Amino acid sequence: MEPVRQVAPKSYIGQALGRLGRDADGDDSWGSPSDSSSDSSSTSSSSSESERARRKHKSRAKKRSKSRKTTLKPIAPTVYDGAVDSRAFHRFITEGTAYVKDGRVASRKRVFVLSHYLKGKAHEFYIREISGDPYRWRLREFFTEMFNYCFPINFRTKQREKLKRCFQNDKPVRDYVYELNELWNMIGDVDERDRVTRLWTGLSSEIQRELWKKELNPEISTFKEV
Repeated sequence: MEPVRQVAPKSYIGQALGRLGRDADGDDSWGSPSDSSSDSSSTSSSSSESERARRKHKSRAKKRSKSRKTTLKPIAPTVYDGAVDSRAFHRFITEGTAYVKDGRVASRKRVFVLSHYLKGKAHEFYIREISGDPYRWRLREFFTEMFNYCFPINFRTKQREKLKRCFQNDKPVRDYVYELNELWNMIGDVDERDRVTRLWTGLSSEIQRELWKKELNPEISTFKEV
């Protein structure tokens, strides 16, 4: 099984890849002359008066479009080195996608542009798998195959093992809960009772005693109550 198939669809990486699947990702029309060619083909069958009306309407539309354009320069993504780090990978997906789309880069050139922000194992993947023909790759395929290349086949199993070793220790409760949520997010399919039990058993003994005093119970209390 490919590593990416172990990513829960509702995890932040799964959702990020899902959004790429829903996006058209076919914005090659940016900067293309298609509008002018379509106009010229229609002039032969339209009257001069209607043509002037269309040009006037198009001119107003362009002005409105320019007024809505952002004046901020696209922010380059943080360089990704291929580390087995779900947060770093997710950050590269979101930042990289925003960078090429805000920069109005044609879809066939996006992967090549993002290759400048790769190093280590991630850049090794680009050289071996993509550099021969980077313009045929699209973002979803690029991110999916890079995940498969950089992350181990037993990625989800390792997340489960990491969950077993996750305890509050000296961390604030909020940080401990955040760490648990991140692991559950990547593992997926964890029911409410298992979440409550894992949260409870990982808390410090002092906090567990206080929870018992408040008549809470890991077998019946909700996650929110705990």
